Amino acid sequence: MIQSLILGIGLLFGGVALADPQVTPTAEEADSLFQAESWAAAAAAYQALITANPRDGSAWFRLGYARYKQRDVQDAAKAWQQALDLHYYPTVSAYNIAAAKALQGDSEGAFTLLDKAIHLGFAEPEVLRTDPDFTSLRSDPRFARRIEQAEHNARPCMYDTRFRAFDFWVGDWVVRDAQGQKVGSDRVKQAENGCAITAQWTDHFGRTGTSLTWFDPRRGHWEQTRVGAAGTFVRAEGDLDDKGRMVLEGDLVVTKGDAHKVRTTWTPRSDGTLSMKVQRSDDGGRTWLTTFQGFYERRDLYGGE
Repeated sequence: MIQSLILGIGLLFGGVALADPQVTPTAEEADSLFQAESWAAAAAAYQALITANPRDGSAWFRLGYARYKQRDVQDAAKAWQQALDLHYYPTVSAYNIAAAKALQGDSEGAFTLLDKAIHLGFAEPEVLRTDPDFTSLRSDPRFARRIEQAEHNARPCMYDTRFRAFDFWVGDWVVRDAQGQKVGSDRVKQAENGCAITAQWTDHFGRTGTSLTWFDPRRGHWEQTRVGAAGTFVRAEGDLDDKGRMVLEGDLVVTKGDAHKVRTTWTPRSDGTLSMKVQRSDDGGRTWLTTFQGFYERRDLYGGE
């Protein structure tokens, strides 16, 4: 059962006893009883609110939890179903119904509601993995698959091949020029659960640069922003070409405002190294001059200094 979204509601009221059972309580009074964990009184208060307004999704949702805490699992599931029908916390409502069904021994119903929760975006694999309400399902191979699906929801970029296309750049690299001389190092990491790539560049003079690279799913290509401590700024975009090379092209601007076109090409090689080529254009991209040609060597594999 998911509790964090329920018990984490910020309430400012202490326990309140309802003076007249024939008077509909306010939502604040019901929530105060809920926060005080006066489950029977809270259930009665939410039931009164629902009688006055059957479309109160919040009251149905909390009524379900109050009933659950009184071990009335069947009625808890009914209340959460009403909340789900009213689209109130649909992911959590569906998940909680699944938990209630698992507690009642209805494994098929539990899987059906888990599927619904996952389809709606349930993204808490660790909650699902440890929730004692699902103990009866853990030996079923289908349960492990639901955990995996929740993991995919939690970290969608990690499981989407579009976001993995530039993973060959990730690593701790020594960078050398075409003559084999070290010209810098580049520490390239996955960020935000694989939704982006960050790089920290340091050249052999100690000058640094930082970049953020990501795949834009709406535009369907890669984008990169680079900022150098020497006052250089690059915005580039591109994609893999038909040879598996990542080619990003854009504008390099310096602090004075001068700008020119720049194109960077990273090519993975069979020995685990990368080749890198930087080109410049001063005529809007009609002609290109190669300004750097070098290689990336993994520090751990090649013992790079």
